[in-house]
Amino acid sequence: MVGELDEARALLIEAKSQLPLVAEELKKARHPEPESVISLPDWTITHGGADQAYEYRARYGKYWLASEDAMALIASI
Repeated sequence: MVGELDEARALLIEAKSQLPLVAEELKKARHPEPESVISLPDWTITHGGADQAYEYRARYGKYWLASEDAMALIASI
């Protein structure tokens, strides 16, 4: 289990280095819609942008929130 946790932490750190706003969005208590979501066409996502982080949390946040261990891990990085 410890080895898996270390591997998960390493992968999460790598993911955060690529898309840091996603990790921050998952940690937030409130999730206001970013201005870019309102102003861009429906099919547009800014890679690495606040709109991508918002969309990721909207789609996958429930899975993160369902796991206390996952949320503790993301809070630790």
